[in-house]
Amino acid sequence: MKTILLITTGGTIACRKNEAGVYSPELRGRELTACVPEIASICEPRYNDIYQTPLDSTNIQLSDWALMSEAIYAGLTQDCDGIVVTMGTDTMSYTAAMLSFMLINPHKPVILTGSQIPMTAPGTDGKQNLLDAFQTALAGYPGIYIVFDGKIIYGTRASKVDALSSCAIEPINVPRAGSVTAGGVLMEHPIKIPAGGETRMDNRVCGDVFLLKLIPGLVPDKIDTLLDLGFKGIVLEVFGLQGIPTASDGRASVYQSIKKVLERGKTIPIAATTQCVKGETNFGVYALGGRELLEAGLIPCYDMTTEAAVTKLMWLLGHDYSVGEIKAEMLRNYCGEISDTAASRAWTPELGASGEDRRDSGVNLPV
Repeated sequence: MKTILLITTGGTIACRKNEAGVYSPELRGRELTACVPEIASICEPRYNDIYQTPLDSTNIQLSDWALMSEAIYAGLTQDCDGIVVTMGTDTMSYTAAMLSFMLINPHKPVILTGSQIPMTAPGTDGKQNLLDAFQTALAGYPGIYIVFDGKIIYGTRASKVDALSSCAIEPINVPRAGSVTAGGVLMEHPIKIPAGGETRMDNRVCGDVFLLKLIPGLVPDKIDTLLDLGFKGIVLEVFGLQGIPTASDGRASVYQSIKKVLERGKTIPIAATTQCVKGETNFGVYALGGRELLEAGLIPCYDMTTEAAVTKLMWLLGHDYSVGEIKAEMLRNYCGEISDTAASRAWTPELGASGEDRRDSGVNLPV
């Protein structure tokens, strides 16, 4: 019988009512699988409850990602057939993306799951999600995935799109990798991990990244203060394809402020993704100064999710790369976070030969 390692962190799936009558994350691994007796009939579970007090995922910090990556890496190098990680849904997409950068060439399945309704509550989706996660791990497809509501989703292509529904986690800009149904696991587009690639862990990160969502009425001169606050990287969520407010009547504009920051902050990378749930950025479509921002150093993220753009920039900033190298690496497909078609048409004056390939896990995902 195959062995699956269950790593628990907390989250809604681990919640039960406390003495005050409210839910809090308390269940450990054995208690979770006891709620789903089918699991014991299909595999031998092993357990690693990595927190003495289970964690609400809204409280996740960089140190938690490091701890999770270390626990997963230990499982990848030990005698188990796959790994399931339970956690809260609020930061699951960020976590799956970050783990995809930290864990290089995972030759076993690493499946993240959770629930919208506590495991101990009526109508919980936790039982089905946990069973689906174990079944997907047992199917043996290597790589980092989220399994939720019957969907198998790439770790770098997921986003939480609903605060209440059981179909809260959705794939963004690519098809789902597969599905889990009553008939079993159907993997349509598995991650392709290079057969000879060594499994490695690199969890060096820098959390000094600011995510700025553009809104109407944003005061332009406030953007310049981000450098003074010590941030080492910025991700902009722009309107639509390339929407950054400009002004033709002499007023200050967000566009001018961003260009000023780019020109002033030659040691800080600034990347741009769309605030739309789906789609991409493309700064060559409209005559609104997009090309000038690229010339000034703006990094277009194309079809990357916000979660992937933020975590990838954090990961790159944790290494001794120059700003020019970071710009080039943001547009390299490490683990499916950016489609090859988007990366191939990327235009930036500083993108060229970036030296040695930083990663050897050229994951190929469908577009």
